[in-house]
Amino acid sequence: METNILKRIFFDENQHWEKFNNKYGRKIRPIVIKEEEKFRDCGNMRKGFKLFVCEGCHHVKFAFI
Repeated sequence: METNILKRIFFDENQHWEKFNNKYGRKIRPIVIKEEEKFRDCGNMRKGFKLFVCEGCHHVKFAFI
């Protein structure tokens, strides 16, 4: 199950985003569609991430982009 509450609301089995897009699709600005696609892909390592490594203790942190 998706841990991000917003992703669960938008993209769960009720398909809230798809219903909204079907109803208002022609009125939705292109930037909104672009941001929705980025939001949907957030957390997917195949879509890109940044890797931060502390030079002192070598702690590793991933930041999804």
